[in-house]
Amino acid sequence: MDLGPRMEPILGIAGRWFPRGCVPCTLQEVLAAYKTHGMSCEQCVDDATLCNVQRALRALALELRRSR
Repeated sequence: MDLGPRMEPILGIAGRWFPRGCVPCTLQEVLAAYKTHGMSCEQCVDDATLCNVQRALRALALELRRSR
């Protein structure tokens, strides 16, 4: 699964890199982020249904489950 281009430095070296992950590993990480996101998100505390990040994580998890 292509995770999109990144510009963050890796090991102190700046540049563009293109991370990838297998579907099972990506799903595991997305589910972990989905479970913990609400603890640090002000919007989720107020109303999780309005949080774009929470919705995107849920949509990605559903997509990954279908592609397994």
